[in-house]
Amino acid sequence: MTTGSIDPTHLRPAANTTLHRFVDHAELLPTTSLVVAHGGHATAVRSLAHGVPLLVMPMNPLMDQPLVGRAVMDQGVGLSISKGSSTRAIREATHRLLDDAATRDRARELGRSIREHDGAVTAADLIADFAAARASTQGARPVGA
Repeated sequence: MTTGSIDPTHLRPAANTTLHRFVDHAELLPTTSLVVAHGGHATAVRSLAHGVPLLVMPMNPLMDQPLVGRAVMDQGVGLSISKGSSTRAIREATHRLLDDAATRDRARELGRSIREHDGAVTAADLIADFAAARASTQGARPVGA
């Protein structure tokens, strides 16, 4: 478990748990079966890029975390439950995801798709196309032309 801004020495982990303030996702995700997270974009996208299903527990309803949780559910690559969920509900959701071959398969397929496309290049191309189209409708020349 990574704790981020929380000092791990202030927590009492279960006997089968190790705590770290930070570990690079790339070190953990290749051998991970499930990620339980708050629904931040970085963890969600990196998990899915590795083909790992997610259990999202949004911490802040005013941020995009609930939207990430819904997107994960809509794509069939995980579940989203309330941050106030009981230990039992978290355990049941975890077991459900770990036992669900279809969810794991969809997460792996989405991971393959994410890895096949360079998101930065795609975004840059879309922005350039938008700028060129806008410039042509306004009679201006696109930047760099």
